[in-house]
Amino acid sequence: MDDVAGTGISLTQIVTALVVLAVGIGLALAVHRLVVRRFRGSDSSPGAARLIARLIQLVIIAAALIYVLNTLGVRITPLLGALGIGGIALALAVQSMLSNAVASVLLQVRRPFRIGDQIVTNDIAGKVLDIDLRTVRLLTFDGNDMLVPAAMVLDAPITNWTRRATRRTQLDVGVDYATDLELACRTILEAMNSVPGVQTEPAPEAWVFEFGDSTINIAARFWHEAPVATMWQVRSEVAVGIKAALDAEGIEIAFPQRVLHIVPPDSEKQGS
Repeated sequence: MDDVAGTGISLTQIVTALVVLAVGIGLALAVHRLVVRRFRGSDSSPGAARLIARLIQLVIIAAALIYVLNTLGVRITPLLGALGIGGIALALAVQSMLSNAVASVLLQVRRPFRIGDQIVTNDIAGKVLDIDLRTVRLLTFDGNDMLVPAAMVLDAPITNWTRRATRRTQLDVGVDYATDLELACRTILEAMNSVPGVQTEPAPEAWVFEFGDSTINIAARFWHEAPVATMWQVRSEVAVGIKAALDAEGIEIAFPQRVLHIVPPDSEKQGS
């Protein structure tokens, strides 16, 4: 066919380019929906599925555009060189955004926690509400909505309190030096076993672990369900139960004491 308006591009080339571009866009949209639908309802992270679908979509559209430009006779080598330089500058400008996006993908692939888990990271404790391409959203236990950059979460230690069904808490009890320690440990164990929220397996433990300045310290260790609210409730009930049981046995929970020795002045020593 003849050139269109003297551009050196035929009508056939234009039609072919438009068809390829339309097919490319349609294919990209179809693949995006297929990938998202494939991972929906599965155990995989929906955020990671959306990101993978978006990357595939961009690759298909980019390939279609390169083919269209080549069909229209546009030299793409200089264009790619210019885009490469611009891409480097853009990457440097949005380095933080890119690092958070990569960290978010790694978090969603490795899955150290899931939506609804209770975690501690960067000295922030809370329930995970969402993980997007930039931040991890936490609801702290005092009711604040906290957004933590994904890169900070990935680089910091993460404690997942609810990954397992149960966890252990330790309550230290200080008794007087005159205490019968075997009786005290037995009394503490009986008190822990009487609290409904304390797990029987693994069984509670009471160990003498330290001779303090004013007390002999016993570690009361017990297992309970993982959520933080349960931990505080069971811990409080265990403390109340131990105090009542020790009082009933006449065992004193000691408090800090100081022994003072009064030395008489030199004159009183000589007079005696």
